Amino acid sequence: MIVTTDFYVFRHSETERNALGSEIQGWINDEAAQLNETGKNKAHQLGEALGEFAPAATAIYTSDLGRSYETAEIVANYFQGQIPIYADERLREKCHGKWDTLSPTIRNGYCLEYYKINAEELGNKNDRFAKWKIEPLSLGEIEPVLPECQDELESIYDVWTRGTACFKELGEKHRGETLLISSHGAFNDIMATEAESRETNDLLPVYFEPKARKFPKNCSVYHFQWNSSEQKLYFLEEINLDSTAKSQK
Repeated sequence: MIVTTDFYVFRHSETERNALGSEIQGWINDEAAQLNETGKNKAHQLGEALGEFAPAATAIYTSDLGRSYETAEIVANYFQGQIPIYADERLREKCHGKWDTLSPTIRNGYCLEYYKINAEELGNKNDRFAKWKIEPLSLGEIEPVLPECQDELESIYDVWTRGTACFKELGEKHRGETLLISSHGAFNDIMATEAESRETNDLLPVYFEPKARKFPKNCSVYHFQWNSSEQKLYFLEEINLDSTAKSQK
């Protein structure tokens, strides 16, 4: 018998730094990385929609960063009995270490140029994770913006590895259940990209490269499913809660 666990994974709601769009947020947990008023309102809308769409959810697991945890707390209010919330560091956003709060324009331009210059070498590795295992910022050509930061710079592969371990553990612990996951944009995109590209040997695109599926917006919801028999995580779809709510009326 095939036993699965459904995950409805949403990106946290809007912060002031999201609204400005001029800095990578990463593991930053300062005031500008908390939900702004627009974010709080949107989190309530998300909670109401999820309460109708996935009323059987038994728990919420969330990144321990403030913006994600607060989103989870608001969403939980829309479930009968306020379903439990558990924080897990493995659901955090990608950490850029000393380069958190760097301009995403600078990060994107530098990293994409690096991948372009080294495309042949990366392709010859015969490893679909080749781009993910290299973090160009570690080369030190871009000046750190937080030189005193002690958090370690992660590669995309590092994020995928901890995310996969988390989903596997939760999938086995909650077999046959439905869980809600409150996490972050890059994290959600990374997990979806690997799962939907598993049948090819092409190099996996990094999360800030243009691709058919757009980068997850604040409060966007992805449907994943853990298959205990195959020990694999599948990405099923992005859920449009607006259209779902309208179709139920």
